[in-house]
Amino acid sequence: MLTAGQAYDGYAALEMLTGLPDACDVLAGRAYDSNAIRKLVADQKGKAVIPSMPQRSPVIPDNKVRYRNRNCVERFFNKLK
Repeated sequence: MLTAGQAYDGYAALEMLTGLPDACDVLAGRAYDSNAIRKLVADQKGKAVIPSMPQRSPVIPDNKVRYRNRNCVERFFNKLK
């Protein structure tokens, strides 16, 4: 999905994540740390593996080992580019 360069990616993420198969885990960067995204994933019986923004209080714990797998996906897309 393409959006304007200055647009917040979280709005597009909500649309793209809607309709995921049940129990899908979502690995995403801090930019996607919003209550709306976390609720959408939870409503679909998935788990949001998203580190909390530094200003979030209280901090929501995340699985650091699972989050590291996101790096492999990012490197794959960088090779495609």
